[in-house]
Formats: sequence, structure tokens, C-alpha cells
Amino acid sequence: MSADGPGIKGGAFQLARKIFTSPVWSRDADTFRLFVWIVGNANFRDTEAESRGELMTSHSELAQALITYQRNTPLILSIKQIRDRLKWLVSEGMIKATPIQSQKRRKVRGSVGGSGTPKSQGVKSGGGVRIVVVNYDTYQTLDNYKVRGFGQGVRSGGKSVKGHPTQDKAPESLTKTDPKNVLKECIRKEEERTPSAVLPDLKKRYPDRDLIERTLAALRSTRKSGKIADSVLCNFLKSCAKYPIETVEGAFRTYLDKEYHKQGKTERYLLGIIRNFRIEDINPDLAIEIKYTVVDPVALEIAKRGNHAK
Repeated sequence: MSADGPGIKGGAFQLARKIFTSPVWSRDADTFRLFVWIVGNANFRDTEAESRGELMTSHSELAQALITYQRNTPLILSIKQIRDRLKWLVSEGMIKATPIQSQKRRKVRGSVGGSGTPKSQGVKSGGGVRIVVVNYDTYQTLDNYKVRGFGQGVRSGGKSVKGHPTQDKAPESLTKTDPKNVLKECIRKEEERTPSAVLPDLKKRYPDRDLIERTLAALRSTRKSGKIADSVLCNFLKSCAKYPIETVEGAFRTYLDKEYHKQGKTERYLLGIIRNFRIEDINPDLAIEIKYTVVDPVALEIAKRGNHAK
């Protein structure tokens, strides 16, 4: 990263240190990158088309903005994966997302450039979405970060040194937001949390909340008492977290549709379904979309046509 001339092109935006304790910090990397991209590309002032903290984009544009490279091969998230991550951000109250009927062709903002991938390319209409960053004005207003007594100088040998707190030690509010201290605090809180407090956070990983509730209810029905300890459910969901969301949700549906719970099949049996689950068995198109992560729409379309011809 280099600065051209006296100013830095592209401007800047702010991320509060509170993000280290935010649910998005412990989420998968693509969800975190998606949120940061949205905040960084939201309008910083009102325009005729968009308000401050708002932007109009599309699922395709978001997918292109999150392109990564593995051994010089561009990888891209599927549209479904983008939608699922947007749903999660909405459920956490971090953004608001509203579909828009049509959208003009536009240049992709913030796209990653690379071999074979232009930094700017057209995005077709359709799949448009209007996104509003919740509390954008609060977090992007510099005055809200001012700490009383900070920057007024600290006396050292009778002299005032600018840019330091007015006391020898940093203010407690600043010490608490130091990344190392935040990590220690998160670990301490995690160790102190009871399973009943952790369980809701584990369930938030899945966009289909109704599906996970029905699955957990089915697992409870495998016990004579109709109850399962929250610690058991936490361990089960932690094991599920090792697998892709689409795989876990697909296995949950199989478990419910075939009514394995009525046969007394417990969470161990369900984990076996997850381990051996093949998405192509129930949704061939989705399996192909996940498999063909390389940015090659022609290959993707040919693969889908060949699958339907079988």
C-alpha cells in the first residue's frame, strides 16, 4: 500500500475496537470481510440516490469483491453463500438489506484485481440489494471516540508531552480496548459462560433458524425424559461447526425427513449423516456451484447442463 502525493486516494473509514468482541469477529473470515467491505463502501455523505451509511449493490458484486486466490487461481463465493452471510448480518442487527427490483450496470467497487480478473467489470441487473449499515453515523463520527483527558498532554519532568493521556497510565477505557486485553477478556468470559448462554450463539451460525430448532427438538425426543442437557447440545453444535453450513443443514433435513429420531437415532447418528452427506444427492446444482468456485461461468453452465441431461 502506497500513498500517491500528499493525500491518500480512496479516503478512509473507521472500525471501532469493539469489533474484537463483536459476534462477527468470531464468525468465518468471509463474513467478516463482507461486513468490512460494506462499511468501507457505504456512502459517507447523503447523495440523491443513497443516504449516509447506505449503498446499492448486488450479490454478484459482493461475490466479486470477496474473490480470493489460491495458487494464482481465483476463488469466488456462490450467490447462496453471499445471501446466507447477508442474512446473518441482518439477524445480528448490523445491517439492513432490502431487495431492489432493477439495477443499472455499474463498475464493481473495491474488487480485487489479479491475473485474468479485471479490477472493474460490469454487473448485470438482478439480484440487486439496498444495504444500510446500522449505527453508521455513530461509528463513523470521530468525535464519538474522544476520551476525556486524552491528547491534552502528560507532565514529564515538568514538561507537557502532546499526544499522551494526562495520567502516567493509559485510561482504563483505552486499556480495555487493547487487542491483547480484549482477547484475554474474551477467553475469560467464554470460560465463565454456562452452556445455556453459549447455545444461542452456536445456533446463530445457521441462517435457517426454524430448521435447527426442529432438529434440536427431534434430538430431545430421543430421550425418555424429552430433555437433553445444554452442555450436550453445545458439544454437538461445536462438532457440526467443523463442516460447511450447507452440508450441516442438508443433513439436518435428511434426519428430519426420514424421521430417524422416531427410531431413537441420537446426535451421534446425525453426526454420521453429516460426515457422509453429499449435497449433490439432494441439490445437484448447488453442489456444482460450490465445486466450481473458480471464476468460470462458462464451465459452471456446462456442468449444470450436463447434470440435467443425466
